[in-house]
Amino acid sequence: MIKNLNIEVQNKEFILKIIDMSILTKPGKVKLVIAFFSTSAKILDEIESKFKKKYGKIDYKTPDIDFIETDYYNEEMGENLKTRYISFEKIVLRSSLPLIKKYCCKLENKYSKTKDSILKRLVNIDPGLLSLENFILATGKAYSHRIYLDKGVWADLTLIYQKDNYINLPWTYPNYQSKKIKKALIEIREIYHKQLKNKK
Repeated sequence: MIKNLNIEVQNKEFILKIIDMSILTKPGKVKLVIAFFSTSAKILDEIESKFKKKYGKIDYKTPDIDFIETDYYNEEMGENLKTRYISFEKIVLRSSLPLIKKYCCKLENKYSKTKDSILKRLVNIDPGLLSLENFILATGKAYSHRIYLDKGVWADLTLIYQKDNYINLPWTYPNYQSKKIKKALIEIREIYHKQLKNKK
């Protein structure tokens, strides 16, 4: 009887260990969100049109928002910058971010001009991936909190989602700390959440 009890206890411990193990699974697709800013509304429209051709139907779009959180880009791009945020109906693989960033860099280079022997961008494009748990931006610069992906691209954990809101991190960019941008991301997240529910 004691031997049988011992075997039973050992079996339970074995089952608990299996349950506690990390099981590798394929992650679900996420929402592609692209932010782009310029002093020219015409350029913003052209960029949006190119993204629509590349990634399909746009299911969310903000009005053009004043980029006032920092003057970091003023010297290169000029003042009175406007930002537009769009997301796409088709959800994408998380692993697609480096290729998306590469395409964005190609567009930035196309919309650049040389002034005083310096190449200056007319538009800045930031692609990101929105999941239920966080929002990640692609960047070409390494830093302590950034994880290298591929093709010279790092993932920047920009915001985390907790208690019905996006939470800032110590390194969150000033524009993504604004209530207006967080509201837009929450609305995009709601669209994404409905898409996931409808797929089940």
